[in-house]
Amino acid sequence: MSLPYSHVFLRAKGLNGVRTFQVPHGMRAIVINMDFYTGVGAGTEIHVLDDITGGTWYFAIPVGALQQHDQWTGRQVFDEGESFSVHVDGDSRGTDIRVSGYLLSM
Repeated sequence: MSLPYSHVFLRAKGLNGVRTFQVPHGMRAIVINMDFYTGVGAGTEIHVLDDITGGTWYFAIPVGALQQHDQWTGRQVFDEGESFSVHVDGDSRGTDIRVSGYLLSM
């Protein structure tokens, strides 16, 4: 079975916690888009981490108690066995997330 060139790595509705994507054997993931929509509460934070290094490559603190949307576009590359995770912490009504890019064979 052939995998599609474009791939949705993570998606969630109302996330208040952690979602992780691990790159399958023989593959390379290139993250190019992330969309976040949140019905925020005070103190909500959104982090996206490289799980190998623990480094943060996206961070946002939505302001106020309004619903907000944020989008990230760039390039982050993860090889087989590596992973990244989206963390939504704080007093949140939940955050809808969608992380997409390319899943390529090595």
